[in-house]
Amino acid sequence: MSYRRNLLPLFAAGCISMNAMADLQEGDFAGKVGGAYIMQSESSLKFDDAPRGLKVDTKSDENAFAVNIDALYMVTDNIAVNLGTFWPSELKSKVKGSGDKFKYKIWPSYLTAQFYLNDPGEEFRPYIGAGAHYTKVSDVQSDNGTFGKSDLDGSFGFLGQVGGIYNINETMFIDLSARYMMMSADGKVDYKGVDDQDKAISGEAKVKDFKIDPWVFNLSFGMKI
Repeated sequence: MSYRRNLLPLFAAGCISMNAMADLQEGDFAGKVGGAYIMQSESSLKFDDAPRGLKVDTKSDENAFAVNIDALYMVTDNIAVNLGTFWPSELKSKVKGSGDKFKYKIWPSYLTAQFYLNDPGEEFRPYIGAGAHYTKVSDVQSDNGTFGKSDLDGSFGFLGQVGGIYNINETMFIDLSARYMMMSADGKVDYKGVDDQDKAISGEAKVKDFKIDPWVFNLSFGMKI
């Protein structure tokens, strides 16, 4: 009887431990909030109507941190749908070949399907994901006044994601991920500058292809609802 009395507490402790690792599975909803580091790629800003077919090649000057909010639903034990958005963020770029800089804001929303590689109950569950986003691009302005008021259309694009969740207990977890977003925008922007004869010019130009294509690195705290 003595050994049975000793085994009973061990069995109970094992059950508690197993329950502590029970994580997201089919039918679960979860909410996530965290921080995102948005790292823009080298890009280009092309204008259709500006003199000399103006094209500006850029490189990153200042990236951005943003707060993100996500909702997650587990379709099966290993497949999830993730819907989320970032708080509007301001990015800054430099114009290649000059000291000019400009800034703009992005506000992305995204829908991603995720596939989890480990089964529920594992402490760490890596995943891969793919989906689409809609991003509002606005407030394109330069430090030397070349760009003025902007009216840019939203950007639809694809995204890819890799990440993983670490289960803290049966309801809470940490989500770490990296996603690449194919992002560009069209629209109109006011400009002013000088022509070949150094005469002042100004007007409204059509933005043909404003490429951004950021990497987004994300750390979130999640909880089953």
